[in-house]
Amino acid sequence: MFFLDLRQCFKIIILYLQKNYTNFITNLKRYYRDIIYKLKIKPNMGNSENHVFWGGSANFMKYASCGLLASMMLLSYPANANAGEATGTVYAQSVNQTKVLNGTIVDEHGEPIIGASVMVKGTTNGGVTDLDGKFNITNLPANATLEISYIGYKTQTVAVGNQSTLNIKMLPEDKQLDEVVVVGYGVVKKSDLTGSVGSVKSDVIAGKGSTSLMESLQGQVAGVNISQSSSRAGDGFNIQIRGKSSMNDDSKPLYVIDGVVCDNMDFLNPMDIEKVDVLKDASSTAIYGSRATNGVVMITTKKGDEKGTRTTVSYDGYWGFKEVANMPEFMNGDEYTKYRFSRYLTEKLDNTTGLSSWEMKGSDLSKFWCNDSPVIKEMYQTKNYTDWADLVTRNGSQQNHFINISGNAKDLTYRVGLGYQNEEGVLYDGYERWNIKGALDHKISKQVAVGFSTNLATSMKKYGSKNSVNNGFLMNPTMPARYWEGDNAGELIYQPGKDAAVYPTGGGPTSTINPLVDRENSKDNTRQYNAMANVYLQYSPIKEVILKTTFSPMYQKSHQGVFYGSDTQVRGGKGNQAEDYNDETFSYTWDTQANFIKRFGDHSLNVLGLVSVYQQKEQGSYMKATNMPFDVDWNNMGSGTLETRSSYYRKVSMLSYVARLNYGYMDKYLLTVSSRWDGSSKFAKGNRWGMFPSAAVAWRITEEDFMKNTSNWLSNLKLRLSYGVTGNNMGVGAYETMSLANKKYYYNFGNTIANGYGYSMANSDLTWEKTTEFNLGLDFGFLGNRINGAIDLYTRNSKDLLMEMKTPYELGSVTGAIKSNVGKVSNRGIEIQLNTVNIRNKDWYWETNFSFARNINEIKELNGEKKDLVGNKWFIGQPINVIYGYKHTGVATREEAAAMAADEHWKTKFPEGTMKVADKDGNGTIDANDRYVLGHCDPTWTGSLTSTLTYKNLDFSFSLYTSQGGYVYSPFMREFARYGSRGTQHIKLDYYIPEGAPILADDGTVTTQTATHYASLPFPTAGNATGSSGGGRFWTEDESGQAFCVDNSYVKVKNITLGYTFPKSWMQKINVSSLRVYVNILNPFTFTDYKGFDPEWADASVTDGTGGVSSRTYQIGVNLKF
Repeated sequence: MFFLDLRQCFKIIILYLQKNYTNFITNLKRYYRDIIYKLKIKPNMGNSENHVFWGGSANFMKYASCGLLASMMLLSYPANANAGEATGTVYAQSVNQTKVLNGTIVDEHGEPIIGASVMVKGTTNGGVTDLDGKFNITNLPANATLEISYIGYKTQTVAVGNQSTLNIKMLPEDKQLDEVVVVGYGVVKKSDLTGSVGSVKSDVIAGKGSTSLMESLQGQVAGVNISQSSSRAGDGFNIQIRGKSSMNDDSKPLYVIDGVVCDNMDFLNPMDIEKVDVLKDASSTAIYGSRATNGVVMITTKKGDEKGTRTTVSYDGYWGFKEVANMPEFMNGDEYTKYRFSRYLTEKLDNTTGLSSWEMKGSDLSKFWCNDSPVIKEMYQTKNYTDWADLVTRNGSQQNHFINISGNAKDLTYRVGLGYQNEEGVLYDGYERWNIKGALDHKISKQVAVGFSTNLATSMKKYGSKNSVNNGFLMNPTMPARYWEGDNAGELIYQPGKDAAVYPTGGGPTSTINPLVDRENSKDNTRQYNAMANVYLQYSPIKEVILKTTFSPMYQKSHQGVFYGSDTQVRGGKGNQAEDYNDETFSYTWDTQANFIKRFGDHSLNVLGLVSVYQQKEQGSYMKATNMPFDVDWNNMGSGTLETRSSYYRKVSMLSYVARLNYGYMDKYLLTVSSRWDGSSKFAKGNRWGMFPSAAVAWRITEEDFMKNTSNWLSNLKLRLSYGVTGNNMGVGAYETMSLANKKYYYNFGNTIANGYGYSMANSDLTWEKTTEFNLGLDFGFLGNRINGAIDLYTRNSKDLLMEMKTPYELGSVTGAIKSNVGKVSNRGIEIQLNTVNIRNKDWYWETNFSFARNINEIKELNGEKKDLVGNKWFIGQPINVIYGYKHTGVATREEAAAMAADEHWKTKFPEGTMKVADKDGNGTIDANDRYVLGHCDPTWTGSLTSTLTYKNLDFSFSLYTSQGGYVYSPFMREFARYGSRGTQHIKLDYYIPEGAPILADDGTVTTQTATHYASLPFPTAGNATGSSGGGRFWTEDESGQAFCVDNSYVKVKNITLGYTFPKSWMQKINVSSLRVYVNILNPFTFTDYKGFDPEWADASVTDGTGGVSSRTYQIGVNLKF
């Protein structure tokens, strides 16, 4: 403790030498208070007691020496430096004594503020408060007004009037409005922001405990819809900002990482992120012109502290284990066997009466028992089934570690970071990533500054066998994975659905190779390298002018190797197979900008001019070989038979000019005007250049004089209005506007087949897709911004959307279509962000954050006219992504089937147990004209809730995210609920069973259904009158019906965290600045009606192994700083 107090003493001396008298007095008082009150020295203590408290006579002399030196300085304290500060009593400088005023100043928690400045406005009469926050003023003039100020608190003016005693509470400064937001080619204070920007800080990102930055952002910014696209370790996410503005599938935003334009941000370590700012409205994104229609995500990684004076070392990390979460409720062995039995029933329909009967033929009964396999019959009796879902999953693990070293020395700030992530997935997959980060900024002189930063990453994604994941869940419970007796007991069965040990006379349900064998003989690894850098030189010839040039290269290389041994589903006993994918991308951006920044009187001006050069080169190759002599993965493909090979190369360049003006008057009337001109090599001459202007205004209403009476409850009120134009060229290929001889044609040449390369049809008139947007926003804050947030209303109209237009083949089109700018789409919506500080006192702090977003997407025009394109499922007035098909109205009962048979109006009949559909046109015939738009894939609305509660050193937080109103076609449901398969596993199905239908009894005999079992799903049979697999003609496996379309709405508890921060007094003894330990649960609860793996990726494919089961992770972590 002595060294801490000695340091405080030296600080007091330095303040005196700097003539910083106010802080000198404040710190001197704190020094004496700490000695007296912290050590609790009592006047009546004996020498022995004092000896103990002071740590001996030697330490006593050191304390006394420091105090004596500081006290001597106090004696020489200048008389005109706010007299009275030495004692805490305010002595008036006025000669005429008119009034005496006493008072107390406390903070928002009621604690006294020591050293607050109390001045009589318009005079030099004033001083500071004492150890108890008290002040005393004599010679106070009539009608005096006090001005009270203290560092970190809002300055207050108080009219004294007739009062002789004042009790004043000071409120903290509103740091939120002073936060810096990263915008295109610069930063701006949040209070001066005119556009719609959402920000997420580092503590929120790190607190989510995710290995993916994208997942950490989910639900944090209103209007940004993020959903996981796969369950596999290391896989990506889908992101959409303010709806879909293009007919193309690619709607991802532009990513700008430390000023470098990147294709993605998946390679970043979340622990390395300082802040993420999402530019949403066109006035904010238009500065990036032709690439900004889908929004811009500005990512700032951590850098050195310019204000720091010493090296800081920090470690943030966690380790956790993963388990399977929300496993679908699959059929058990009995349920599956009874379903399979039903699927062998033959139906007979009397068309006159509409009545059906069902029969189990003897031959079909034998097939059902797999040619009367005694093993299968015994299994039904003993219930000795196999749980394949358990065999193809495991408990996994997850860890993330990041070490950061940063500091500042003589105008030089530096930072070095090293990160490591590892994840072992529950589906026997894995992901590993290393990150190295370095940053250096040096202020050479007052005019010149240079800097460099780099971020390097390498990752390995191990998918294992994609087939084994899907097939593993499809294996039915009557197929054992291993031999259970004999010499090979315990060994894997190569084909569990065909092996003679299970099916002595043949007749097994499937020839699928054991997924566990497939997993051992398959590999799918992707190694990726990412490197990005940023080098800048800045020169300021005068205070108002800043010249800066920045060069930002980006490199990415990906190598994927896929290997299938002979004993895999892909090869089926044939020779092995290997595939090799290589993709490489290099790009750079060179920006040269000039800023003029000037404040004169009530006016502030910031003018930006910029020239930007961008270039991207892509190249890659693919090779496939079979029958290699050795199983050495993809490393010896030349020794096999070369099946396929290909390569590609693309180059894109863009030249841009940017101008922007930021103007403010009295810090309450704000204006931003910008324009960008882009010239792209993708387009032909005459269409290469596009202009993307924007304008935004903001009015800080609370800064007006007429709003001063509301200052005690209304902290912030700002109205924003913006307009902007952005572009999108993602749907145009590098050479798509050029006629290239890139198509091989075959023709008759003298009765001989000849070939050669000819031109393909191209549209040289292609240009950017353009989006215009209006945004009306309101920022608000109440009660010292304890309640604050923003509401935004927007409308976006996109035109010149790229679409395929049909053309005659004679014109030279290979596909019979050509791209053209002929579509129009609109998006309109509302976004609400609300933050509340519910409790804030000495021991307790409770904060909650809410977000809500609703977007309405609508097609306005197709192929230049208001006409539906039914084949593409695009309809005027409907969203882009819709489900279009027959509307199911329930299962036909016996009575309904009979009534339809007797009614001549119904040309299309629905036998008992089949699925009925709505007759849209009412003509009694079900055809293509009876299809409906059943729903849209994008959610109707999304929302989130985050709560953080702190009690002393304990903290507890949780976050919720919800997505509501989405309606998608589910590949999972198609795979695990379809009636077309009777040999694979299914989820539990509540299906209709008619009275009198044969059923399988618990003892294995055949009996009949005594009473109709009414249910929501049709009766699964062998078909005939109802189709090949029961259910009826309209119980289809594609998107033409509702059979496998689902509402994927959900509410997820994303994480729950409990942490403890060790007291600083403990940590200082071991030279540690801060230490926090915590436990975290990821994805603990999901509330949904969806029956598949996870509603978040309900539309993900399962046949390629991506849409697998979700997981729950338990973490323990540490935040340590030296």
